[in-house]
Amino acid sequence: MIYSMILFVSAIQIILHQRLKQDAALDRLFMFNRMRTYMHFVYITVHTCFIMLTLYIMAHLMQQHLSIKFYTICFVCTLIYEVVLSVLLFNVRTISHRLFMTVTFTIALIALYMSIVTGGLL
Repeated sequence: MIYSMILFVSAIQIILHQRLKQDAALDRLFMFNRMRTYMHFVYITVHTCFIMLTLYIMAHLMQQHLSIKFYTICFVCTLIYEVVLSVLLFNVRTISHRLFMTVTFTIALIALYMSIVTGGLL
């Protein structure tokens, strides 16, 4: 439940980073080799670390002893989530489309995650 809430709330980062998508500045930045890849990598790394750190702190505050398998599955799902979110943020121009696609992908990923954790798929 904790991880599902963190994923759903982190979908709000689309709104918080709306100003990050400035086409003129990004066009100048992308003139250099590998800057697009570097920017996506940094974005994904920072947000994945932030979500995993939040998950660890929440589990520690709630005195939940979670296994390494749980954190590994959470890390993989979060990494997939952030890759898709990064692509949506920088490639889709309309905020309503970004929000719809983010919420839909978040719900799908939560369903997949819940089935993995409860023993449904793996």
